[in-house]
Amino acid sequence: MIKTEIHGGDGSKNAAVLDAHGHGTLAATNPCQLLGTFKSATHAAAGTTAIVTPNGGGSMLVTDILVTSEKKQAGTITIAFTDGTNTINILVFNTNDAPVQFAASVAGRFPGWKDARIDLVTVEDFDVTATVGYVKISAKDSLSYSDWDAIR
Repeated sequence: MIKTEIHGGDGSKNAAVLDAHGHGTLAATNPCQLLGTFKSATHAAAGTTAIVTPNGGGSMLVTDILVTSEKKQAGTITIAFTDGTNTINILVFNTNDAPVQFAASVAGRFPGWKDARIDLVTVEDFDVTATVGYVKISAKDSLSYSDWDAIR
């Protein structure tokens, strides 16, 4: 396919794609599809790891979460937003009965607040991998924890 532009009567330009017959097709997408990326973290021992951290003063919008682990008696896995003061759990798994095999594409609005990173926390020593898809939000468009908490 060949990328091109469609020019509007008002002088505006829109990205388009030419199909096999040379017809222009306007391609629409959302910011998550356009700007989204991902990061992963793996643990083999109990502890806490920041999976992804926002840019200074910014926040993040979660688009996807994947978690895999082995079975472990008394093991827990927590994925959480935290700024070091406030912590909100996104997911908590208990691995007593079975390994975790979890994947979710978040279709709704799932933002964090200003300076809130996403942590992987494990209790007990066992293999865990967590992957988070996200879009970083600028500082000017990010809410403080109290403002974020008030609208949820």
